[in-house]
Parts: sequence; structure tokens; C-alpha cells
Amino acid sequence: MGTAVLSFLARGLTLAKRLAQRWYYYAYVARHVEHLHGPKRLERSTDSAVVLTVVKDGEAYIEAFIEHHLRLGFDHMVLMDNGSCDRTLAIAASYEQVTVLRCLLPFGQYKQHMCAYMARRFSAHRWCLLADCDEFFDYPLSGQLSLTQLVRYLNQQQATAVLVQMLDLYPQGILDAQWGSVDFRQHHGWFELDSIAKKPVPAGLDNQLPETLDLQLHYGGVRKRVFGAEPLLSKFSLIKPNGLLQLVGLHLVSWARVADLSCLVYHYKFLAGFTQRVTAAVGQGQYYRGALEYRQYQAKLQASPPLELWCSQSLELGSAEQLLELEFIKASATYRQLGDGKAALDLEGG
Repeated sequence: MGTAVLSFLARGLTLAKRLAQRWYYYAYVARHVEHLHGPKRLERSTDSAVVLTVVKDGEAYIEAFIEHHLRLGFDHMVLMDNGSCDRTLAIAASYEQVTVLRCLLPFGQYKQHMCAYMARRFSAHRWCLLADCDEFFDYPLSGQLSLTQLVRYLNQQQATAVLVQMLDLYPQGILDAQWGSVDFRQHHGWFELDSIAKKPVPAGLDNQLPETLDLQLHYGGVRKRVFGAEPLLSKFSLIKPNGLLQLVGLHLVSWARVADLSCLVYHYKFLAGFTQRVTAAVGQGQYYRGALEYRQYQAKLQASPPLELWCSQSLELGSAEQLLELEFIKASATYRQLGDGKAALDLEGG
């Protein structure tokens, strides 16, 4: 049997195993999901997008998170609660455009499968954003193009995944200062780029990357400079699930056609109560590698209180266009022409 045939059979076997595993975890999570509020099924057009999130004790964020994404143009939001003890559920259930589920499977082991479950149940062959409640989405030319126009562009490009860069934002002041939940976005308005390392998207995931754009993964940032951590700051979290696309962990995908632009989420990790959240995360040990990153946070917080993240290299946040000019996010010439009104693509039709 020839090498080409063996390679084809091996790829087929790998795909079959992935599909079988996907259905197993979908069914397993489904048995542990309870519906609490909102529509159980969504009737969706091809140019719509929804937000899917797994949340626990997100009271400090959840109202602003929901309001931001509905205002941006997302049709609906699905929250899967993982055992909140605060007012997260009550706040979320006050919105008609929000579906609330509950799943109490261990977060560290099953978050990826919870996300995959929501994506398949609520967004098969439609666009969805997988986001934590401290992540606020934005995209290139958002001041000129609607979210619907972005989705239509992605559909016309036959894309099934978009690279999303995470921008860690922090205040110009001491961490754990008591910024209220209403004004945290106003006060956490600083970021940095010099501390971000960039690396190629890993090969071997059977993704089709755009030829016209050099997309790279971001690592480190302020968390590297201050805490010595080196988190992956990039996610393929805007996706159009189909029969092939597969989540690989919480950041990567396989079998995807990747769009010729990148988007971003404004990441508000350092709100008041950060020290307490770090202590809780270390105690629970649910995060990556036994909450290694949170243990690094804890060590720095214990060694250097009070702690300030702002430095002379910090930049004040403006808009997505600012970040496009700084090349934190990227967009092809074809996409950029949309904002100039020069593109021939039909972004107005239904």
C-alpha cells in the first residue's frame, strides 16, 4: 500500500476518532445541563452571531458584559453557570436575550466540552463567540462596519474561525482599589505592547491559514512583566461550528478555515477583589497545570503589596482602530476596503 494511501487512511482514522470523542462528550455534558431561563432553541439567520460563556460568580462583570455584547449587535447570549453563589444568575435572567443554563461538572476538566456543547446546540453552522465574562469583544473597523457586516464578510470568505487577541487592561493605580462594577471599564484603560511576544500559529492542526496575512499568537504581556507568567493571549474564539471544526483546548482549533483578519477582546482581569480571586483559584486548583499562573500571581502579591501594574511604557486605550494601526490586530487589504466603501462585496443584503 502506497505512502499516500496510508496517509489518507491515517487522517481518516484520526478524524473518525475526533468525531466519536466529540459526540461522547456532547452527550455526557448534555446529561448534566439544566435549563434555567430563556429560549431552549434559537432560530437564527446566517448573518447572526451569539455569545457563549461559562461563568461562575461573575457578578462584578455580568451586567456590563451582557450590555456590551447586545449593544455591539450579538443577537443572543447563552450563559452556562458553573455553580455561582452570588447574583450572577439573577442579573443574567433579567434579560430576554439571554439563555441561562447550569452545569456543575468540574470546570478545569470540562470547560472545553461545555463550550463545545453550547456551540453545537445553539450555533451549528452559525457564528458564535466563546468568551469569559471578563472579555469584551471588538473588531477592526467596528466604528464603520456593523457586526452583521463583519459576519457577512466572514461568510463570503467561507471562513469558519477568527483569531482573537486578548488585550490585558489595567488601572493607573494600585490593584484592588475599589472601582465599582459600573465604572471599571473607565478606570481600567491602560495596556502595553512591548511585553508581548509573538509566535507562529502551530502547524499540524489541519487549519487553512490566510495567505495574505501573517497571523501570530501572542504571549506574556503585563502578566509576564509583573508576575513572570507567560499566558497565551490568543484564542480562536469566534467560530462557525460545522462537522469538521474542533476545539483544541480553550485557545486553538483544528480543521478550520481561518479568516484574513484578527479581532480582540478587552480583558478586565485586575478588578477590585483580584487578590481574593487569586487565593480562591489557587485553593480550587481548577485552572491550567494546577493553577500555576495563579500561584505566580499569589507569590508576587505576597512579596510586593501594594502592587501597581502601570509603568512608563503603558499606553492609554483608544479604539479598535488604534489597535489596528499599532498592529495588535490585523486585517487584509480586502477587509480594509470595506471601511472605505471600495469593496464590491455585498454586505447590505439579507
